[in-house]
Amino acid sequence: MLKILNASPGFGAPLSEHELKDFLTTNVLNLYFGTVDEEGHTNIHPVGYYYDQSDKRFYILTGKDSKKTINLRNSKMVYFCIDDPNPPYKGVRGKGIARIKERCEF
Repeated sequence: MLKILNASPGFGAPLSEHELKDFLTTNVLNLYFGTVDEEGHTNIHPVGYYYDQSDKRFYILTGKDSKKTINLRNSKMVYFCIDDPNPPYKGVRGKGIARIKERCEF
């Protein structure tokens, strides 16, 4: 579930639901994917992503033996950030529970 919040009150309005969907589906930006390793350290992984508007989920593709996958086997909690570095600045940040899928078809 996505909640639309204004992360910086006083610096513009939050994106509308339409603007949010447009931002997530038409831009070519990295998603910065935060996981926690076996020692409790945060790891940030820049990844390409696919946002499915129908189920409001992000999908990323990675190897089954990648650091991201290893970390997710230990802790499913993730944080993410997608920022547009060009004015007018905007972005999407959040947290959630990740699931590992061996195969995914769209």
